[in-house]
Amino acid sequence: MSVAEIKDAVNKLPAQERLRLLAELCDWPDDEWDRQMKKDAAAGKFAGLNEEAAQAAKSGKLKSLEAALAEDWNRPEEDAAWAYLQEGRRS
Repeated sequence: MSVAEIKDAVNKLPAQERLRLLAELCDWPDDEWDRQMKKDAAAGKFAGLNEEAAQAAKSGKLKSLEAALAEDWNRPEEDAAWAYLQEGRRS
């Protein structure tokens, strides 16, 4: 089964079933990337980034997620992916 076929099948599920599927997928055990991120966070490696974000929020310079993504995703090849994500938010 292809990714496109899986997406199509998931999109045909009733909303409640999609939520159940999401819950199942989110319950997967951590992989190596997740474990490394948790280890780095516990070691304080993100403290500088957290402080920078806090200062940006306090000064009113914090961008919305949509604005940040629009800057980063301002590429035609990613427009379709962004549109697909936005459609999912409306469902």
